[in-house]
Amino acid sequence: MLNKDALSQLSQLKKDIRATKDIAKGTVRGSNGKFGFASLDDGREAFITPNDMNRLFPGDRVRINVVEGKGGKPQAELEKLLESPLKDFVGHYVVRGQGHFVQPDLPQFNRWLFIPPNQRKGLKAGDFIQCRISQHPFHKDGKAQVKVLERLGDEKTTGIEGLYMASKHMLPGELGKGAQEQADELAASELPSYPNSSELPFVTIDSETTLDMDDAIAVSRDGDGFTLSVAIADPSIEVAPDSALGQAASNRAQTVYLPGQNRHMLPPSLSQNRYSLVAGESRPALLCHIKVDGNGAITSHNFELSNIQSQQKLSYENVSAWLNGAELEVSQEQSDSLKALQELARKRQDYRLANALVMEDKADYDLELNEQGKIAAVHKREKSEAHLMVEEAMLACNICAAEFFAENSINALFSHHAGIKEDKLKTLIEVLQEDHPELAELKLDTLEGYRTLMQTLGEADPQLLLTCKRLLQASQLHIGKAPHLGLGLEAYATITSPIRRYQDYYNHLLLKAAIQNTQAPAPLTEENVERLQEQLMAGRQAVRQMEQWLHVQYMADKIGSEHQATVALVNGQGVGLRFDETGIEGFALLQNKENPWELDHRRLKLVRGDTVYQLGQSLKVKVESIDPAMRRIAVSIV
Repeated sequence: MLNKDALSQLSQLKKDIRATKDIAKGTVRGSNGKFGFASLDDGREAFITPNDMNRLFPGDRVRINVVEGKGGKPQAELEKLLESPLKDFVGHYVVRGQGHFVQPDLPQFNRWLFIPPNQRKGLKAGDFIQCRISQHPFHKDGKAQVKVLERLGDEKTTGIEGLYMASKHMLPGELGKGAQEQADELAASELPSYPNSSELPFVTIDSETTLDMDDAIAVSRDGDGFTLSVAIADPSIEVAPDSALGQAASNRAQTVYLPGQNRHMLPPSLSQNRYSLVAGESRPALLCHIKVDGNGAITSHNFELSNIQSQQKLSYENVSAWLNGAELEVSQEQSDSLKALQELARKRQDYRLANALVMEDKADYDLELNEQGKIAAVHKREKSEAHLMVEEAMLACNICAAEFFAENSINALFSHHAGIKEDKLKTLIEVLQEDHPELAELKLDTLEGYRTLMQTLGEADPQLLLTCKRLLQASQLHIGKAPHLGLGLEAYATITSPIRRYQDYYNHLLLKAAIQNTQAPAPLTEENVERLQEQLMAGRQAVRQMEQWLHVQYMADKIGSEHQATVALVNGQGVGLRFDETGIEGFALLQNKENPWELDHRRLKLVRGDTVYQLGQSLKVKVESIDPAMRRIAVSIV
């Protein structure tokens, strides 16, 4: 047994040894190989050998000793695992000999994890499964183990693509008992109403198949201007934010429209019936009345609560056809309202083109699925004037909501868009100094500077404008007033989709409390907003990745087919192309050592001799192959 002096000497020796080390903390990052890196908190990056990566997962927090590796580059010596956020994930069941494994569906993760015998019951190679880490490899010589939580199905399971992506991105499933009981009780009870009712000729304009209709529109002429009235569904009349249903809506954040299997924020009995602005049915609503002058400028607005009755359910298709001369069964009052809306929308867009920014109209693509949940056909849907009419009405309403919140110092959930990514600003300014020196002096991180840049490039250099759009930050939810550079607005807060989007529902609560002079709901914390943002992103990723999976399946019997496509991505390896008629995306691998291409990373161009590939370029491509495992489509340029 060591005496006190010996223990003291040993302790001092450990301190001396540690003092000679370069100790740092960081986060593990995987790669396409077996090695990895530690992104250190002090900004450095240290190489992690393949052997050490076997003891770690991407995302792990570690303490390391930074030593000199090959070529004098920093290399990590693992000291301690601080935290491992990886818990649940999905993957593919693999059998090799006597070994059973899961191939995790995780970014930059390319090894299998062992499934012990007691977790294999009823499972077979090729199954899609949801798993949980049961044994971290750090203290087990690189030997990780997992627990199987659920078998999701296999390639033959109808709808497996949606089931898998919902599980991968942890989208909430069925309502909890309390929320379902509340929904059932509400659906069976009489719907509350407001003391007054509006007689305006409201109509809804949506897709033919839309059932969750949360806005209706009526427009009248007012001298050389207009009065635009937007009626918005009002679930908050009886769904409190602290109720079981309110909490469930918060957890979901939005309705996620997975092809063939929607996941609703509020259950269909409420979102598609009780609160939906169904034609001929009285519904409580939040009304926004907006005065617009003959130049398209909003001059005033006011909000009220009222019962309304949508007079008719119209679709984009039949309104667009009617505008072009086809017949449509509408009353004279509805006809006058629709024609006024058409003129209003045109004036509002002209006004925004001059005073704000108008986002590019892109075609949408509807997937027609067969009984097996696979794509039977893809239908391209161009934006029509009917879409413009509805979009301008909704934008005007949300602009007025943002102004109301700002004027009354209400910390609502604003949509904040900060423009160009901070780490891309320097590069962009360098390009502007070379191509458009008069724009290089603009303060691009301000609303005025950004708006001037985008308006000018739209006329003077559309190609550079496309490049700028690839450098943009994503919009974020923000507590309190914040600019939306993407729309060219000082503030923007959405309220028009409260049965499909939680931020709109929450903003309704705040707005109603203000106009009724009642208690506002408890304010959201930054943590609440961050979780909402994460859930919104998860929903978008689930839809995008499910569609990509379906696209790859759809193209399996179309190898060799040729398509007109537009360049949507440029990197050092090649170009990503989006097929014009279907929206399906493929990648043309161009780079080779014998005849290399030069990447102009500042202008996002690939150049070799006189040949240039750049964003927005129209090319004919040929489908060369598909990779079902990676869900990729390889194309060549014809």
